[in-house]
Amino acid sequence: MRKILFILFILSASNGVAQEGSVPFFGRAEAAGKVHLKWFNSVLYSTEEYTIERKSQNGIFVPLNQTAIAYGKSTKPTKNKSKALIALADSIPYLEITGLVKLTVFLSLTTDNELAEYFGMYYFDENAPSEKLTYQLKNKSGKIIATTEVDASKKEILPEPKNFTATPKNKKVLIDLEVENDRFYGYDLERSTSATSGFKTLSNEPFIASTTGEEPYFYEDLKLENETSYYYRIVGYDYFGMTSSYTKTISAVPSDESAPRMPDLIEIKSGEKSVLLNWDVYAAKRISHFNLYRAYKYDVESGYTKINTAPIPVSTTSFEDVPSETGLYYYKLEGVGHNEKTTMTKSNFGELRDFTPPAIPTGLKISAESGKFKLDWKQNKEGDFMGYWIYRTTTPNSKMFTLINAKPQAENSFEDKLPKQAKNAFRYYIMAIDTNENISEKSKIVIGKMPDVIAPSAPFFKFARVADSTINLEWQAALTEDIQNFKVLREVNGKVDTAASLGKNKFKLTDKPPFNTTINYTVLAIDSSGNISEASNSISAFVKMIKAAEKVTDFELSLNIESKQVHVKWEIKNVTELKGFIVYRTIKGAKSWMPISSLLKEGNYEDSSVKKLKSYEYQIRTYAQNGQVSVSPTKSITVQ
Repeated sequence: MRKILFILFILSASNGVAQEGSVPFFGRAEAAGKVHLKWFNSVLYSTEEYTIERKSQNGIFVPLNQTAIAYGKSTKPTKNKSKALIALADSIPYLEITGLVKLTVFLSLTTDNELAEYFGMYYFDENAPSEKLTYQLKNKSGKIIATTEVDASKKEILPEPKNFTATPKNKKVLIDLEVENDRFYGYDLERSTSATSGFKTLSNEPFIASTTGEEPYFYEDLKLENETSYYYRIVGYDYFGMTSSYTKTISAVPSDESAPRMPDLIEIKSGEKSVLLNWDVYAAKRISHFNLYRAYKYDVESGYTKINTAPIPVSTTSFEDVPSETGLYYYKLEGVGHNEKTTMTKSNFGELRDFTPPAIPTGLKISAESGKFKLDWKQNKEGDFMGYWIYRTTTPNSKMFTLINAKPQAENSFEDKLPKQAKNAFRYYIMAIDTNENISEKSKIVIGKMPDVIAPSAPFFKFARVADSTINLEWQAALTEDIQNFKVLREVNGKVDTAASLGKNKFKLTDKPPFNTTINYTVLAIDSSGNISEASNSISAFVKMIKAAEKVTDFELSLNIESKQVHVKWEIKNVTELKGFIVYRTIKGAKSWMPISSLLKEGNYEDSSVKKLKSYEYQIRTYAQNGQVSVSPTKSITVQ
C-alpha cells in the first residue's frame, strides 16, 4: 500500500520561523468576493503572530488584519469538542503535541474554521475584489513565510479526485489515484457489491494520504472473494471542511490469474531399458494437464523436447521414458492451468545405461624415491573402460582416503610427488571407471614410506654456566622434527670428543671438564633415519681450579662451669681459599648432626645452649671458596 500514513506532509513543515513557502498556505473562494484562508505549521499552534496581505492583479499588497493573528486572539469557540481541544492545547507545551494528539488537532482544524481562527491559523476575507488575487502570510518580524493565489471571481467547485483506478488481483483489489496534497488532506474510499447502492466507507475516518509510500498504489483492499464484482468510488476532503464530488464508480473482479503450483519431480529411477519418473501434485483443481520435456546431457543448453504425445492427465503421477540411446538425460515437468498459464519444475536427471562396473584393478605395486612414490598396476581391458581414480591417505583409517587426480587417467601408472621431508607412511588404492560412470570396487591397499634424507634443523645453545668445578649446558631444538637424540661435542685445545649422547627430550647437560682451560661446545641433532643436523652455535666456558681449604684436624673443647658454656677453639689455615666454618653438635650417641653456628671467619665459638648433665659431641666443617666441604674429627664433652 502506498502508505496510508496518519502523517501529512504539512505536519513536518517548520514552526513560525519558517522561510517563505515552507508553511502550507491554502485559499478557497466560498463565493465571489468571499475567500477563506488557512495555514499550518508543524506544531499546529504557537506564540507566533501573523499578518495577512492581499494584492489585486495590478495592485500592491495591502494588510487585511488590524490586529495580529495569533493563538487565543479571537473569540473562543463554544462547541464542547473545540473547548476540549483548547484546554488540551493550554495544558501541553506546544512543542510537545505529538502523535495521535497532534493528528486529532489537525483534523479538527481542517473541518472547524472557527477553531482554526482561535489557534491563529485562519482568516476570512469577506470583502475581497471579485478577481484573481494573491495573498501573502508574514510573521511578526515582517518576514514573508508563505503565499497563495485565489480566483475570487466565483465560487470554487472542488473537482473529483484524479486518475482513480481499481486493479483486481487474487482475493484483493489495488486502489490507486493521484494524491493531491495541495487540494485534499484526505479521502473517503467507499465499496459496494452493487453499482447503485449499498456503498460503505473502508475506514471510520478519511484516509490521510502521503506521496512517500513504499508501494505503487494507494490502498490494498484485502480478503475479497474471487470471481465477485466489487464497486468503488472516492470523495476528497479539502482543508476547509469542504468535500469534492464523487469519482465515477468503477468495478473490479478479483480472480486467481497465477500459474498453478509447481509439481515436484521427487524421484527418477535410472535403468538399462527405461527411465521411470514420479512426481507429486498440488492443488489439482487448478491444473488442466501435464507435459514432460527431455534433453540429452549435451543438449541442455539448446533446449528441451516434449516427449508426451498426448496431455498427461492430472491423475497421473508417473511416466516411463524409453530413450533410443543410452546416456544421461535431463527432465522437466510442466503443469498447465485451466487459465492456460504454465509452471515448470527445475530439471532433474536420469540415465539409460549399462550398470555393470569395470573389474577391480589388480597388481598394484608401490616404490619410493626421495620426494615421490610410483604406482604401477595391470591395465583393465573392458571395451567401455574410461580411466582410474587414485586415492591416498596417511592414516590407517580407510574412511579418510582422498581422491588425488582431478579426472580419470587412462594410464596404469602414476607418480605422486610429495615434500621430501614427509616421513609418515602413505596408503593408496585405485578404482576403475567406465564411460557409463560405473565404478569398480577398490583395489588392494599398498603402503609406502619415502626415504628420509632431510636432516633436522641445527639446535641452538642457550647458555653455558660454570658452577664450582662443573659446566651446566642448555640448548633448544625444533620440537616438531623427527629428532631421536642429541650429541654434545666438546673441544679442548683443538681436540674434539663427545661429551654426551642424550635422548630426544633431553636439552640439558652437566659436564666436568679439565680445569684452567677454555672448552668449546657444540650440539648436533640426529633423527630416526640417522640424518645429522648441522652443528649448533658454539658456546665457550672456562673452569678455574681452586685449591681446597685444609680441614680442621684438631680443636679444643673447654667448659665454663659458672656460665655453663662450652668454648670451642681451633687453628685457621689457608685463609685465601677459605669461605668459613660452621660448628655442628649432637647428643652423644645420636646420629643426627645439627649446625649450631652461622658461617664463622674466626677460630672460636661459645656454645651457650648446653644443659647440665648432658654429654655432647662436636665437629667443625670447613667450607672452601670452590664449594668443597671438609669435616674435622669428633670430640665430646660432658656438662657438669
